[in-house]
Amino acid sequence: MAGSMQSEHRKALMGFGDSSLTPLNLQPILDYLEVKQVLPESKIHEIRRSGNGRLDLMRSLTKQGERAFDEFFLSLVHSQQAHLADSLRSLVSPGVIATLENKGSFERASGSLERMEIEEEEGGLRHHNDGNASCSPLDLRDIERRLASYESTKGERVYQFSSPRGYALIISNEFFRTMPQRRGTKADVIALRNLFETRLDYEVEVQENLTGKDLVHVIKSFASSSKHSFTSSAVLCVLTHGENDVLYGVDDQVVDIHFLLSSFNTHNAPHLAGKPKIILLQACRGEKKDIGYEETDSGRPLDFLRCLGMGGGMVTRNKRPAEADILVAYATPAHYVSWRNSEKGSWFIQSFVEVVDKRGRDSDLLSILTQVNAKVAETFKANLSTGEYKQISEFSSKLTKKFFFFPPE
Repeated sequence: MAGSMQSEHRKALMGFGDSSLTPLNLQPILDYLEVKQVLPESKIHEIRRSGNGRLDLMRSLTKQGERAFDEFFLSLVHSQQAHLADSLRSLVSPGVIATLENKGSFERASGSLERMEIEEEEGGLRHHNDGNASCSPLDLRDIERRLASYESTKGERVYQFSSPRGYALIISNEFFRTMPQRRGTKADVIALRNLFETRLDYEVEVQENLTGKDLVHVIKSFASSSKHSFTSSAVLCVLTHGENDVLYGVDDQVVDIHFLLSSFNTHNAPHLAGKPKIILLQACRGEKKDIGYEETDSGRPLDFLRCLGMGGGMVTRNKRPAEADILVAYATPAHYVSWRNSEKGSWFIQSFVEVVDKRGRDSDLLSILTQVNAKVAETFKANLSTGEYKQISEFSSKLTKKFFFFPPE
């Protein structure tokens, strides 16, 4: 990290190196500093293994620039050690304090944090849009009041809220080895990215055209990442070809859906324990017949009626995730195709984005998804020479509290 640290800042940090003084919860601080790339990953791991990690950390930080001091202060705030952060407050950059106070995030030593927040500096992980954002900044104090009011009047628990809300991973497969191109998926990616990044305050990452092996690796790495320690939720969107209970990589290799869902249980994703994990799957759950402009999201041709799940003797199974705090929204029920417009994108993603944008301020997620079901069922239809065809989306929820997006007006 470029630059040097002021002597009073170095002295203050070394004061934290004495393990005989106030106890310091070191692990969440290291998690935060690793996410923020304040120290090299190798140094963080070395400190974790050290017999005197507290002192080693302070020595390492004093060799960095001024940003390291501010980030250490923020790591105390985010790890709910505000009573320790308070002793450094007078030395921290005014801009850092102003940002925290603006969002009601910092309380004096007599108080505590009710949520964890993280700020990304310029050049961080946020993918900015073209500068056309029209929404207002998040007012977390206003949202806190609204959540508290909801809990008191409705008697129902609500998931906590942070800024940023969390990380969103969008995976879009368009070009396959033998299966048809998924024309229109770019429109879905743009719509989802604008929604989650611009409107809902998520840090968005987009991955495109992944093989089956890469699909598994990217999702497992995303779910297990320590960066989720400082946010309140996570979102995964997968747009690809599929059949019942499997998704396809661009190399036509299958990936079991329920194996992917297990990546988000508390054992595999400990930093997301107790936090809502929202998963959107835009893919067929049956088999496909190419019908031209309106396309299906399956890669294996078969009899058309069977592809639509209308064959005799077929039973629709809807498996539920066993882990808590996971919600999975499917574009279509088991065994059925899902429809995608080659220019506008898929019916399901179009509907989800529109409903969240319109109703996100007054509806919880389950209500939103019910409205998405209705919109998909009532608004869209595919007119073919063989008849008119419809679609219904569905969702499976293991959420234990109400979840709100609360996009700014």
